Amino acid sequence: MEKWPTSFSEARAPIDRAELHKILDRLLDLRDRTNLETCTDPGAVPLHPDQDAGDPAKGKYICALAAAYQAKSLYIAAAGWAINQIVGSVLSGEETDSNSHDCEAAGSDMAQFGYSLADEDPTTARSIVCELLKEMPIPDSLGFALRDSLSALNVGEVMLLAKPSAKGKHGKPYTLAGLRLRAVEHANYLYGKGYKLKSAHEIVASAFCVSPDNLKTWTSRLLPEIFGRKHVSDAIGRARDAGKAFSRHPIGAGFDAVDAIQLLSNEGFSLTIARIFERESIIDIGKEYNEALRK
Repeated sequence: MEKWPTSFSEARAPIDRAELHKILDRLLDLRDRTNLETCTDPGAVPLHPDQDAGDPAKGKYICALAAAYQAKSLYIAAAGWAINQIVGSVLSGEETDSNSHDCEAAGSDMAQFGYSLADEDPTTARSIVCELLKEMPIPDSLGFALRDSLSALNVGEVMLLAKPSAKGKHGKPYTLAGLRLRAVEHANYLYGKGYKLKSAHEIVASAFCVSPDNLKTWTSRLLPEIFGRKHVSDAIGRARDAGKAFSRHPIGAGFDAVDAIQLLSNEGFSLTIARIFERESIIDIGKEYNEALRK
């Protein structure tokens, strides 16, 4: 089985054209099963046509998430090189020919895990997003508004879409909430791997220099206030599923590139999430959290 690119940094990984066609066929099958004119019970649409009746993977929203995720993977496999070329042409500037292979290489390098251009050079990052929005599959009304807002920020103007909505919150409420969510996710990932939840909370709390009770408060109150209760619940569920998938398929040869068959399953999605957790350092996230607290 050929390996399957799962990030833009892997866009030139070998692919199997037959597998690309299989994924496209399954996406089209999902499209047919969720058709609003023929689907009489959108809450009962199965993710796979031959799955067991008791399988919880059903409903139009679950199917939509799965389709979007699979389409993204298909997009990376077929056209990830193109995104890297566009990104690299912006990164390289006018002094580099936009047709040069160097642009694709630069875009691929930027896509490497852990490289955050948004933090290091937000002006260039906004320019890249504006360029990508010209062709990305997003409703035109939102795409144009987002491009205008990002372009305006680069010349010092804040348009309505970029203005903060929350009032009365001090410091960096969204940044802190995101880091707290990562803590909760990591604790639940460990739980999925087989740790007792109490032990998982203690490990993560130690890295964040907080009490294990803080994680419980974040989960029950603080995070739902920012992200909504469903978002937090879904994140916890994904983290636990990823931990369980890792325990069934420990990292080894071939794990860094989920193959096409795995990609079409819940297990493949969970393995991809597990890879992220395994690469991340909870110690580093904890340090980032405490630095954000001090700002």
